[in-house]
Amino acid sequence: MNDYLKGRFEKVKEMIEDGVGFRTIARTLQMSRNTVRRYSNMDILPCKSIYIKNNYNEYQEIIENWLSEGKIITGIFEIIKKAGFKGSRTAFYERYKDHPMRTTPAVNIIANVKHRLISPRKISKYLGFADLSKIKDQTDKEIMGELISKNILLEDLRHQVLSFKTLLLGNDDSLLEDWMKKTLTIGKSQLKTFIKGLKSDIEAVRNAIITNWSNGQVEGQVNRLKSIKRQMYGRAGFELLRRKVVLSRVG
Repeated sequence: MNDYLKGRFEKVKEMIEDGVGFRTIARTLQMSRNTVRRYSNMDILPCKSIYIKNNYNEYQEIIENWLSEGKIITGIFEIIKKAGFKGSRTAFYERYKDHPMRTTPAVNIIANVKHRLISPRKISKYLGFADLSKIKDQTDKEIMGELISKNILLEDLRHQVLSFKTLLLGNDDSLLEDWMKKTLTIGKSQLKTFIKGLKSDIEAVRNAIITNWSNGQVEGQVNRLKSIKRQMYGRAGFELLRRKVVLSRVG
């Protein structure tokens, strides 16, 4: 117990026994009358209880994890403050400024290694490779192998892409229905939209499988016509455009 508080308590009790009033005691000892009144009802001055406001234990693991990664103290304080920490910035700094994980960062800081990533476009391209060893870039080859081995969704997508290529190059349209059902089980909205598009023009899709005909020639002529039209924009009318398309092989 604090000797100063104990002495003041005993002095209050002595003055009360001598018949001194509360107001006089408070003025003489420079304390509030409420304190004098409270002391008068006590036989023994109890030990002062300590209210621990700073709930460090709840955030100790988080604090040490951030310290081990080299996070500055002010940054850690902001993180745990948002999570509900009730202590002050100054008290927090005083408590952790000499923490071993902060004073010896070379041992605890995890190396910040930047891993190379490949774009979604490349991933979608590589999903169509039946043999991943044909990927020319060695790093891309290793990343794709790891992705497919650890990601079931990518593995399922790759299987469906390859089976669809086989389906289009074959001539058995009876496999189409089964392929669409398996693709829907993957559960991705983009694939559901793709299947919906196939079903909306299912006869054309079946014809693409069972016949050797292609609309490639038609699409080529349409592209040629549009190219000629763009070259002649604002220069002539339909008759000259018709002659140019008929007489020119390359536009």
